[in-house]
Amino acid sequence: MALSVPDVFVAALRLSWQQRRALFDIALLPLICSLIVDLVLQPLLVDRDNYTAMLQTNPGGVFFGILALLLLWLLPLSAFAVGWMRHCLIGPQAEGTSVAAWSLREMRYFGATLKLLLVYGVCMFVALLVVISLHGGRMPTSKSLVLIGAALLFAIGYVLTRLSLILPAAAVDVRLDFVSSLRYSQSNGWRLFAVLMLLLLLAFLGTLLVSTVIGGLLGLVFTTPFSIGPRLLFALVGEIASYALLAPLLAALALAFQQLTGWRPDGAIRPLPQAGTDKSGA
Repeated sequence: MALSVPDVFVAALRLSWQQRRALFDIALLPLICSLIVDLVLQPLLVDRDNYTAMLQTNPGGVFFGILALLLLWLLPLSAFAVGWMRHCLIGPQAEGTSVAAWSLREMRYFGATLKLLLVYGVCMFVALLVVISLHGGRMPTSKSLVLIGAALLFAIGYVLTRLSLILPAAAVDVRLDFVSSLRYSQSNGWRLFAVLMLLLLLAFLGTLLVSTVIGGLLGLVFTTPFSIGPRLLFALVGEIASYALLAPLLAALALAFQQLTGWRPDGAIRPLPQAGTDKSGA
């Protein structure tokens, strides 16, 4: 079955808008948790004012601080993603669209996200070693590095897209591994990549626009660096924008999962397609 990029793109945006009240209910508690991480825990784990000095004197501490912060950021996002994807696929009657309680389902989604991040890290590390070896053991020039980095991000992004079906699968209690995700997306890889990249670009530009506008407005009213009040307002607006713009991306992934696997609310999915039988969409 060929995935329609325009149909999935429009359906994800429409669903996020039509179900905005449910989206608000699902996102409220994770958003508050994300605010706590940003405003309370981040300054404790990573001192941004002295980041360069700490990186020179205590690189291990900085690394583990960033790692801990990443894990803390992923916890509320995992709860939100599970609740929202289940709502997109099953509707408001779905058990688990409320994120008031952390369950094994959210833990499986959290684990699936960590596996994708691990793949990303390994791919970047291996690619960096290859690039350095091809340049005689030296880092390439800045101009070459930008081009190489863009090409690597594009290639690794495609790989992660093909593997990403494990995320909606975890949200609806379907056991799907990387190989199965590759098989189900084998004839629609570029289409899935296109729709997710379009929504990711939309989310990035939207978040950047909101942050720039709100930061500029606050800068006109308050002196910098901001006190706790303006910082809280800036962080709140930024988190709301991030969750609102992330919702269509998660909805698109959930809808693509449903189309590619034939998932039904009773948990049934189509048998795995034969490997290599259709290369039309990579």
